[in-house]
This record gives sequence, structure tokens and C-alpha cells, in this order.
Amino acid sequence: MKKMIIFILIIIVLAIIAFFTLPWIIIAIGTTLKPNPSCPEITYGEFPFRLIYEINEKKIEVEDTLICEYDGIGMNEGQGKYRKWKEYLKSNNKEKAVLLLNDGARKLYCFIGSAEYYMNDEKYPEHRPLTPRVYMVKLDNKDTAIFIQQELLEIYKINLISWEFTEPITNSFK
Repeated sequence: MKKMIIFILIIIVLAIIAFFTLPWIIIAIGTTLKPNPSCPEITYGEFPFRLIYEINEKKIEVEDTLICEYDGIGMNEGQGKYRKWKEYLKSNNKEKAVLLLNDGARKLYCFIGSAEYYMNDEKYPEHRPLTPRVYMVKLDNKDTAIFIQQELLEIYKINLISWEFTEPITNSFK
């Protein structure tokens, strides 16, 4: 009788585990068996840009280059298999965006485009022409916020004066 109760409890526990994990296992197997996306013909690009802004009436000019590199095939349950890209600034290979302000509690960055945009591999195309977007990362709890030009000026005394971005390449996938 005791062995029968233990057996039933084991079956119940296994059924509960299967109920919650089986869908994810099926998705993982299906995604793994799906064919890989085609590789890009051009796998590396350098995209110079220029950004001029004022912060507290001090004019700052940033000239740098966004480096974009093909990084193989990625996979997740939302997208399936997809082409992965790395992007970083030539001046600082840890950053993907221009740091405008760091006051110790938050950092304000200017996003200058993604590798998918510049390497012509966008799933959801950017609005053209590309315009910079400024976003904030709070250091304590990693919250983010995106600002419009008026908010930047009013809250942080930052004014984006001008920007020049390189156009994306024409890429093909074999």
C-alpha cells in the first residue's frame, strides 16, 4: 500500500513537471530542427557618424564609427533561428551608443542605429531617415526611458544640434 502511494505521488509529480516543461521542450526541438537562415554576403562594416549637441550651453562634437560584425546564428523561442550581429563604437568597443551624460545616478545615451539597420538585415525596418534617439539607463535599478527633444532640453539642458549618419549598405544573403 505504501509503495502504491509513493508510486502515485511520483506519477503526479512527473505529470506536473511534464505539463510545465513539455511545451518548452517541443518548442526547443522544433527550433533546433528548423533550417539556419542564410548567411550575409557582407559580414563586416564600418559606419562613420557625426553628432553635435549642447549640454548646459557647452557645444560637444562626437565623430566616431559604428562597427558592425556578423556573429553567427542565434536561436530563441520568440524568433526561432536568426542572424546575430555585434555592434560597437570604434572608440570604445564596450558601448553601442554615444554616452551624453553620466551624473552617477543615471546615464543618457544617444542611439545611432543597430547593426541590423546598417547591414540591411532588419526584420522591422527603421523609419528613414534615421534620427538619433536618446535614452536613459538608471544605474540603481536598470530602468530605461526614451526622451523626445523637448524633454531633453527641459530636464537635462541637452540640445541635439545636428547629426550625420552613414547610409546602410545593400547586403544580400546566400
